Amino acid sequence: MLHKDLYAYLKDTAEITELFSGRIFHEWSPQATEKWPSLVFFLTSQSEIAEDMEEPGNEKIDQSNYQFDVYGRKSAKVTEVAKAFDGVFRNFVGTMGATRVQRIALGNISHLGEVVGDKQVRRVSMDYAIFHDA
Repeated sequence: MLHKDLYAYLKDTAEITELFSGRIFHEWSPQATEKWPSLVFFLTSQSEIAEDMEEPGNEKIDQSNYQFDVYGRKSAKVTEVAKAFDGVFRNFVGTMGATRVQRIALGNISHLGEVVGDKQVRRVSMDYAIFHDA
């Protein structure tokens, strides 16, 4: 459920779609992408967590870990867009579609270069843990 709600949230949140001009992709971007920046995200792992299920009022929650990759041609621009995305995304608490998100935590950021087709591109890779209702 979260995955579909997350994709809709990314596509429907103006601050995010404006950063990427709508170039938001699940799992991979099209090979012929010539416009930048773009955002690619995918689920890396998921687990159930809870403080103590025997205590009244404690709800079971899931932790879904996602990797978000910001691609672009120029390092400074990619870093700027990644920081702006993080500022919007990490502060989200509330409802994404049918999923109640309790917290989003940034775990790791990597700055990388890679070749896409015949072009050298920059990538900022961010790992997030999303804590949400099961």
